[in-house]
Amino acid sequence: KFEDGSVEKVIFGLYGNVCPRTSKNFKALCSGDLEAPLNYKGTRIFKAVPDLLIAGGDVIHNDGTGGASIYGPSFTDENFIVKHDTPGILGMTNPIQNKNNNSSQFYVTTEAKDHMDHRKVA
Repeated sequence: KFEDGSVEKVIFGLYGNVCPRTSKNFKALCSGDLEAPLNYKGTRIFKAVPDLLIAGGDVIHNDGTGGASIYGPSFTDENFIVKHDTPGILGMTNPIQNKNNNSSQFYVTTEAKDHMDHRKVA
């Protein structure tokens, strides 16, 4: 983080061996190699919940109401193996319903949140 509060780059590790489809989708959207709307270029963090998470990745409306994936409009939850036991866990947000509706939206936990285990793909 710079003195003016801006961030130039964030690097995440992906659980490609645990959630290969989810990781492939996130990596493809991050690469910038795909045509809009299938990339994160120009998107913003649209939600910040103190002591919980930040969320971004709405490649359609940029406000948390839309999204897209490399598999189509959405794809199902892959598994819930990765736990939300530390800050900095990257996961997929289900913008329309609580499960099986992953797209481009993602979250990053700001502290451990075990209530998200078995509900959100990390």
